Amino acid sequence: MRGKQKEKPAILIVGGFHKAMALAKSLLKSGYRVTVVNKSREDCDKLAEIQRLNVIYGDGSKRFVLEDAQASACRAAIALTDSDETNLIICEMCKQYFGVKKTISLLNDPGKSDFFYQMGVDRAVCALTMIANILETQ
Repeated sequence: MRGKQKEKPAILIVGGFHKAMALAKSLLKSGYRVTVVNKSREDCDKLAEIQRLNVIYGDGSKRFVLEDAQASACRAAIALTDSDETNLIICEMCKQYFGVKKTISLLNDPGKSDFFYQMGVDRAVCALTMIANILETQ
């Protein structure tokens, strides 16, 4: 008889259709419970085809949408929109209003990285910075 596996925590992903889809599939495969919020009805319809993925149609920078997505039950929130400002708002709201322990933001402008950390975002991920770091270490 097998022991009961510990259930992995819930993860919230906001925005970024293609990135959200790939990340959600990976997290679901690893056993996480995943909710994706997207403000495109068409994108939500496509995301809803993924088995076990909870999809919420709405603007993830709105508090009532994050409530609908049960952000307070999530251990981490990942903001993947195309807007740095929107990603910052999402992360701040998840921390302040819903007590999300870890917030991760996609960042387009590497010059905003320090500001995001000062504002309480746990991790700001900038592809440009990562590429520059890779080039510098070779």
